[in-house]
Amino acid sequence: MKKLRTLVSEYLKLCKKRKLSRAYVAEQTRVLEGMVSWIAKDDIKEVQTYEIYDFIEMENRAAFTKIKRINIIKGFWNWVCEQYAIKNPTARIIPPAIPDRQDIVVHNVTTELIEDLCSECDPNTGAYHAIKTVWACGFRVEQLLHLALSDVDEHKMLVLGAPIPDHHTLEQIHLLLAYMVRVSKLSSFQLRRVWTDELSSAVKAVGCEPVRFLDIRNACIDRWIREHYSPKSIMSWAGIKTTKTLWRHYEAADLEHYVPGPLYKDYETTL
Repeated sequence: MKKLRTLVSEYLKLCKKRKLSRAYVAEQTRVLEGMVSWIAKDDIKEVQTYEIYDFIEMENRAAFTKIKRINIIKGFWNWVCEQYAIKNPTARIIPPAIPDRQDIVVHNVTTELIEDLCSECDPNTGAYHAIKTVWACGFRVEQLLHLALSDVDEHKMLVLGAPIPDHHTLEQIHLLLAYMVRVSKLSSFQLRRVWTDELSSAVKAVGCEPVRFLDIRNACIDRWIREHYSPKSIMSWAGIKTTKTLWRHYEAADLEHYVPGPLYKDYETTL
């Protein structure tokens, strides 16, 4: 009987052959490799339901993310049980009901706040460059974790199809790529945890309201909306798949407490 880590590797190879979206395969890889690290067992017969449940509950994430994580884990163990006569440890784990989507709330994120947060970050964690890149380009953390040099077009000042507002941001992207090369032995699950903890520590040090990477991304999209870029461009830059999600961002842009930062005004831009 094969070891758990070997089975995860074989399952991920099969998933890649199914031509699933790059983002979903990346999430599968992150979740399953994180599960292996959390359980720390080689024999699949020894894996208990409570261990998988503890892993799922470890990250306090949104309901939609938890549902996705549970379905990925259940899909893997269903595939394992088709090959080996073992008890499925995920049989009693039921995904939560899909809730109604909450309104997007844009926090009062400005360039000055981003600079304060970055000044409190440990430069050896890469969080400094990650925060700057999310604020400038509106990326999800998953996109940063799988960013490659081939995704950056210096001549057109584009990264993953999104505009790079200035050469300062381009430098931050290159520094982030260099950092990820140095820590290539870390899994995306571990790296994401480091960045999240570092941002939380920076928020406490600055003394501002709680800010997540998602809040910084939403603030970037809100800035694009207020600067009157076309909805089609914003959908492309932010990787938004449906107009329903886009209009939720437009509804959030009506908040009166928003104070725009000086980005795109004091620096050279190709937009």
